[in-house]
Amino acid sequence: MLILHSDNDGSVPIKQARDMAAALEKAKAPHKFVEYEKKGHMRVTDDVIKETRAFVEEVCKPKP
Repeated sequence: MLILHSDNDGSVPIKQARDMAAALEKAKAPHKFVEYEKKGHMRVTDDVIKETRAFVEEVCKPKP
């Protein structure tokens, strides 16, 4: 699971994203959490696309 979240999101508290990342870590579930600074309630940006593509490429790699 990929979680992208801004620290000053006015719609969804950052604590929810941090809690989700902690739960995924505890469960040893594959995930990546990227916390942005001062981006508000984020939209699809070039950086979001870049992070998403990198995550998909990583999780789709063939396992040895």
